[in-house]
Amino acid sequence: MTSSQTDDLSFVRQMAEAGRNAPLLGGRFFVFYGVLIPIAYAVQWMVLSGEFGLPYAVIGWNWLAFGAAVAVGMPLLLRTIRRKPGRGTAGNRAEAAAWMFAGFTIGAFFLGVLIANLIGATSQIAFDYILAVAFTGYGIALFVTASLAGTSWLKVPAYISMASVGIVPVLAGRPDVYLFGATVVLLVSLYPGIRLMMAEPKSLPAEDA
Repeated sequence: MTSSQTDDLSFVRQMAEAGRNAPLLGGRFFVFYGVLIPIAYAVQWMVLSGEFGLPYAVIGWNWLAFGAAVAVGMPLLLRTIRRKPGRGTAGNRAEAAAWMFAGFTIGAFFLGVLIANLIGATSQIAFDYILAVAFTGYGIALFVTASLAGTSWLKVPAYISMASVGIVPVLAGRPDVYLFGATVVLLVSLYPGIRLMMAEPKSLPAEDA
């Protein structure tokens, strides 16, 4: 191998390591869902517990409001990272892909449960198991992101997410499953999101124009 080839390989390796260790840009999304989901879960718990006298119709409005907030909030958040450096790094690409697929999986399961419930093929308790699917998606997405981005501390919320999957069946059918879910999301989404945002690079000048 020639000296030139060795230098080229060294350069590629250095660039790969730099990309691997580039700051992640998903913090704002973590915070967004880390606030929105616990609020939705708390409202769900308030209705199901019966302690607040809220009618069951509130559940439907609760999740419609959640969907509307996501529909409005996500495009706005995506615009804020357009000029952030490092979007093309392996870690950030893995983060975006893993969370997108996790979101589709959760949405598909929710749709299936909703249809099954409407046609009388399952009971209301099936909705509680959406939390288990969500925590599975969170855990996998967090672990993949941590592994490819070299952000080892993200593996801690990944482990918390995966451990929480086993607790959901124990609490399913009880309103407390949603308080548990809200607590888990605060730990695995809100806290990591704040930490990631603090480590983000500044926007490129063009975004400020």
